[in-house]
Amino acid sequence: MSEDFKGTLVCEGVGAWTYVPVPAEVAEKLGGKARIPVSAEVNGVAFTGSVMSGPQDSRYLVVNQSVRDQAGVTAGDTVSVKVKPDTAPRVVEVPDDLARALADAPKAQETFDGFSYSRRKEYVTWIESAKREETRTRRVGQAVEMLAEGRTLK
Repeated sequence: MSEDFKGTLVCEGVGAWTYVPVPAEVAEKLGGKARIPVSAEVNGVAFTGSVMSGPQDSRYLVVNQSVRDQAGVTAGDTVSVKVKPDTAPRVVEVPDDLARALADAPKAQETFDGFSYSRRKEYVTWIESAKREETRTRRVGQAVEMLAEGRTLK
C-alpha cells in the first residue's frame, strides 16, 4: 500500500532540515504512529526515511541533500512524493575499527546496541566521514568514551 501526494519542500533556515509536510490523512493511512518508517520517492528518487511528528500535530518527511540533488529540487519547489510503510529491519553496518573498539568496551557496546537505528547511524557516519586516518582513529576513541557515558552524538 503506497500513498501519493504533492508537497512543497520547506527549509526554515541555514542548517535546518529540508522537509516536505505530509498530509494528516496520509500519515493516518500509514499507521499514524509518532514515527513511521517509510520507503519513499521524491520526484522518482527512492530513499528510506520516517514520517515524523512536528508542532501542532503536523507530520513531515526529511529530504536530505543527496536526494534533493538527485531529484534536482530545492527548498520552495513542489515535489511528487510516494510513501509506503517500510517494515524491513534497519541495520547499520558497523565498521571494523569501531566494532573492535566496542568489543573492548562492554558499557559502550551496550549503549550503542540500545540506540535506535538513527542514533547508531549518526555515530557510524561521523566516523566514516573523517578524511584522514588520524581523525578517524580519534573519532573511534571519542565515540567509545561518549557511548560508555551513555551520550548521544548530537
